[in-house]
Amino acid sequence: MEIDTTEFLLKSLLAVLSGFLFGIERKLKLKPAGLKTNTLVALGSSVFVW
Repeated sequence: MEIDTTEFLLKSLLAVLSGFLFGIERKLKLKPAGLKTNTLVALGSSVFVW
């Protein structure tokens, strides 16, 4: 199976962006598990599923 680097980077970037946006929302509402946590979890999930 060949790895398409461009597709991998694009999907990883989209995961980081979505995790970042969820993290900002939670941080603004003063909830636990904010910006960094959601960003890293989204990125880790994306890489794991790949």
